[in-house]
Amino acid sequence: MQVAIKYNEDKFLVQKRAANTDMTHIQIQWNPVDEEWRTCYRACRRPSLFMDPAYAAYVRGARHQETLRGLVTAGSSDSDGDENAVGVVQVQRLSLFFGALDFVILDRGPAWIDGYGGPDEQAGFWAAVSKAFPRRIGRLRRILPEWPQEGKNENSETLAGLGFRRTPYPGYQTLWLGLALDLEDLRAGLHQKWRNQLNKAERQKLKIVAGDPADAGQLLWFCRVYGLHRAKLRYRGPASAELMRLAAAFAAGDQALMLRAELDGKPVGAILVLCHGRAATYQAAWTTARGRAHCAGYRMLWEAVRALKERGTIDDFDLGGIYDGDANADALRRFKTRTGAEPVCLPGQFR
Repeated sequence: MQVAIKYNEDKFLVQKRAANTDMTHIQIQWNPVDEEWRTCYRACRRPSLFMDPAYAAYVRGARHQETLRGLVTAGSSDSDGDENAVGVVQVQRLSLFFGALDFVILDRGPAWIDGYGGPDEQAGFWAAVSKAFPRRIGRLRRILPEWPQEGKNENSETLAGLGFRRTPYPGYQTLWLGLALDLEDLRAGLHQKWRNQLNKAERQKLKIVAGDPADAGQLLWFCRVYGLHRAKLRYRGPASAELMRLAAAFAAGDQALMLRAELDGKPVGAILVLCHGRAATYQAAWTTARGRAHCAGYRMLWEAVRALKERGTIDDFDLGGIYDGDANADALRRFKTRTGAEPVCLPGQFR
C-alpha cells in the first residue's frame, strides 16, 4: 500500500479531502515510519495531549507502558491501492505474562487532519481498532474516543455496534478556544462579565512572571502548591507527583508554559499549559484567596493565550475538563465558557 504524504514549504502535511470525494475506506498502518507519523501529527487539528510523543515518554517512564503508533489512512473503495494519510493515533499497552494479560489504552484519540473525522471515517477508524485489538480473555481495553457528540447517543450506538461496551463513567467534557483570530478580536469575543474581570485584573498591581517549567525546582514548587490547593478544594486532577512527571516530559521538548501572578513580590497564583502539536491544554492552575480577590485567574489565562499566540504554532487551546460531580463545576464551566470557547462532550469510556 502506498501512502500519499504531501508537504508544503514548512514540511507540514497538507493533504485535504477533495470536494465530493469518497474517502471512507479507513485503515491504520501500525508502526509507520517515524517521520511520516510526526509529519501527519503536526498537521492534525486539535490533537489531544494524549496523542503527543511527550505523553508517550511520560507513560513509558511513569507507568512502564509501551506506545504503539498508527498512521490513519483513507482511500475510496475503488482506489488502486493508494491511500492518503489523514490522521494519527497513539495506543498505550502493557503486556504481562507473555501477553496473557494485555492492557490496551487509547485515550482521546485519534487526531485528524482538517476535512476528516466525519461519522463514516470515525466508524471506519474504530472498526479498525476493534479488529486490531479484539475482545478476548485476558485483554482489558480502556477506550476514550475523541469523537464529539453531536446528538445524544449516536456515537455511543455506533461504537456499541462495533463491539465496544460503554462503562458507567460519564462522557468527558471540555472546551476548545480557537486562536486563529488576533488578540483584539479574541478579546472582543469574551463575554462582557469575563472582560470586565480581566479589565479589573489589569488595573491591579498584579505582575505576571514567566516561569521555567524545565527548572526542576520551579516545577516542584508549582506542583506542591497545586497539590495543597487541590486537596483543600477537593477537585479532580492528577496527584502532584504525576503532574510533575507529566509536565517534565513536555518541558523537556520546550512544550510547557508556566506563568505566575505576583502581588507585592509574593505569588498569588500560577498556571501550567502543555503544548502538543498545533494545540495546547490548560493543564493546571491555582490561586490564593488574595489572588482571587484581584481576579488573578482571569489575567493568568489571558496572558497564557497571549503567550500561545506568540509561539505562532498553536491554533487551538483545550481549556481542560469539567466534571459535573465537582463542587465547583458550575463556576468552572462559566469561567471557561465565557472566554468564547466551544463546549465539547465526548461519548464516554468504553472497553
